[in-house]
Amino acid sequence: MIHTKLFFNIIIMFFLSSNLYGCDYRNYIYTEDSLKRVAEKSLEKKYGEEFIVHRAWNRSQTMFFADCSPKDNPDVIFTADIRKNGDGIISDGYAQGVVAKEVDDVLKDDFKKLFGDCYTRPYISNYYNVPEFIDAKGITIQEYISKVNPDVIGMSYGVYIDASQLSNDAIDRETEYLCNEIPKKIQNRNIPNLSIHIRFVTNELIEQCRTYFSDHVDIDSDLSEELRKHVKISLKYNQYGEIEEIYEGNINRTYGEYRELRNNIDLLIPKEDKLNE
Repeated sequence: MIHTKLFFNIIIMFFLSSNLYGCDYRNYIYTEDSLKRVAEKSLEKKYGEEFIVHRAWNRSQTMFFADCSPKDNPDVIFTADIRKNGDGIISDGYAQGVVAKEVDDVLKDDFKKLFGDCYTRPYISNYYNVPEFIDAKGITIQEYISKVNPDVIGMSYGVYIDASQLSNDAIDRETEYLCNEIPKKIQNRNIPNLSIHIRFVTNELIEQCRTYFSDHVDIDSDLSEELRKHVKISLKYNQYGEIEEIYEGNINRTYGEYRELRNNIDLLIPKEDKLNE
């Protein structure tokens, strides 16, 4: 009897201390599978369709993040910020994911013709502080930019190319497409503030990216570090299709014309190997 009373006293003290210190014990029983179920139900309630939740992880005691795709369009992937108790979605990037796929549909076939079996990855940042898009499933680039200030839209387009398959003979064709054809497509489709990042990597790394980004939105530190070892040329276009800058590198950038930068880099030697020469 004494042991029973002692047990109940301990339980009561636990609940009281939890309340006193603002600690909600329920937040510690959520598993990833349970968060995924909350995400599925929350997204279906908001958009009226089913979703695949690839992964879910904690943001705070009351909120979590999830990387998701609509079931009938798994190539669209986005992150949602959701309340753990199922009481709604704080914000999500579904509309941005749909628009990013449209950008990919516009560009990827041309890049494959130009560079062979490359991997392309579109990404639109900033899904906070933008209007809600309840009709996100069918939204177009034009509809999106009509509601969002183009100045705050950041469109990034990664192109991962097998450097061993390239030669300097292709530089003129690459320059023509990137500096003349891409601007026309941007103008025709009203694609605002597009930055294209071309990574010259290995075929193994291309497959690693293809697998990783099939169910992840943001890149992890290990893959990012591996990619940084390889040459990257970036081209930044404004909303009118004009090239604002072209550079090689990440933090330490070398600016110039595409033809010049492409001709002066060794695509096959990772940067860490260059340092050891």
